[in-house]
Parts: sequence; C-alpha cells; structure tokens
Amino acid sequence: MKLRTLAFIRDQPFWVELALAAFVSVHFFLTVLNWIPNIGLGLINNADQGQVQALYLALLGPAAIVAGFAGVVVVFGLSASSPRFEKFRADAGPALPRTWVASTLSGFEAGAFCVLAAMFNVVGMPWISPSLFALALLVLSHGALRLIWVLSEMIRIVRADDIVNTAAANVYPMAKLPFRKRDAG
Repeated sequence: MKLRTLAFIRDQPFWVELALAAFVSVHFFLTVLNWIPNIGLGLINNADQGQVQALYLALLGPAAIVAGFAGVVVVFGLSASSPRFEKFRADAGPALPRTWVASTLSGFEAGAFCVLAAMFNVVGMPWISPSLFALALLVLSHGALRLIWVLSEMIRIVRADDIVNTAAANVYPMAKLPFRKRDAG
C-alpha cells in the first residue's frame, strides 16, 4: 500500500495539489466553526495591515524563482538528446510532462494565491487571507520539491553521460606511451 501511495503521489501532481487545496479548505471551515484553533488570528488581528500585506506579497519572489527555474529545467530536459535522456523521457511516460507542468505552474499558482490573500485582506475579508497564504506555501513547496526531484534525476543522467564521454575521450594511444618511444629509438 505504501509503494502504491508513493507512486500515485509521484505520478499525479495535480491530484496532490487538489488534496492540498482540500486540506486547506477543511482547515479553514474548521477554524470558522471554532472546532480547532485559528493559527491565522495573528495575521487577522494585526494592527499594522501593511506588514501583513507585505508578508502575503513577499512570497511572490520565491514563486517567480520556482516558476522560472522550472521553465529552465523543462527546456533542458526537452532539448537534451543523449540516449539516456531519451530513455528517461520514454520510461517516465505521461508522468514526466505532468510533473514538469505542475512544477512550472506551482509558482504561478502560489503567486495568484498570494495576490488573492492580499486582495481579500484589503477589501475587508481578512479571515480568508491566511488560508490562501497557507495554500500558496503548500503549492509552492510541492512544486519546488517536485522540481528538485526531477532535477536530481536529470543530474544523474548528465553525470552518467559525462563518465562515458570522458572515458571515451581519454583513450591514450599506445604509440605515445613513454616506454614505446625508447623501443622505437
């Protein structure tokens, strides 16, 4: 069961994000009903809403970095043409494009949730903002972890290709060995 769950999480990033959204939604409703403590009260009741706005919007920078870096990783993964990369892409099947798209979208989604959190805070509905901010953090973390996972696999492939290419390039002809020069003279 554990391996199946891990395989599902690995291969279905959009379902994972949907589960994260459901988790945050359930948490939001449980706090509204006062069934569990609201950890966002400090943000809701803060006298200086400018600081709260800055906190919500501060996540836009990391969101942009993750989205941009994911784009670079995707372009590199698509443009690499070694046999190992081709096998990696073929063996991954539809899970790899889903992971690439989810990693790239996570930055945009997190940015949108941050802006929504700031907007709800400005229009006088600050009780919604902490949940949107939490969702932004979770989605961005999920995308970043997925991106690191794919990048580590791609680094292994590049390393294996480099080992093979370096070994092939370092072939030293027997005629150039020092003991061969003495025999020739």
